[in-house]
Amino acid sequence: MISLSPRQSAFVEGCFSGLSSAEAARKAGYGAAYSAKGAKLLQHPGIAAALKEGQRQVRARTLYTVEVAMDELDKAMTFAETHKSAMALSRLIEIRCKLNHFLVDHLEITQLVDIGSALLEAKQRVNGVTQIASTSVSVPEQPSHVAHDMSRDTLFD
Repeated sequence: MISLSPRQSAFVEGCFSGLSSAEAARKAGYGAAYSAKGAKLLQHPGIAAALKEGQRQVRARTLYTVEVAMDELDKAMTFAETHKSAMALSRLIEIRCKLNHFLVDHLEITQLVDIGSALLEAKQRVNGVTQIASTSVSVPEQPSHVAHDMSRDTLFD
């Protein structure tokens, strides 16, 4: 048996009841600042082990495993293919990818990026390459039967 503090146990129970990690942390009595970082509690070795053990117990009681879910998905995919339901099939493929951990629903980004500055730098690089290319490459004259408006070929205004 894993030894957890009463607050940690309350957090684990909150996670199993369907609360987000932040909501479970608040309900367990953690402070507001710590609750905002509820995902960090999931990394605590004791909490992670308790959650894993709880999931194992739930699986054992329900006997519903990833293998059973994949078998059901295979049947549903066959049905969708037979009935030519592209939308259903694409959704089932998405679910299958999630079960195999190929797709992730949520990604936490911790580094802030100044999009405005990045776009300005990219524009300056493109303009620099465009200026170099226009001075070093000679463009042959187009035949008179080809009408082309060069003013529409700008990358940036």
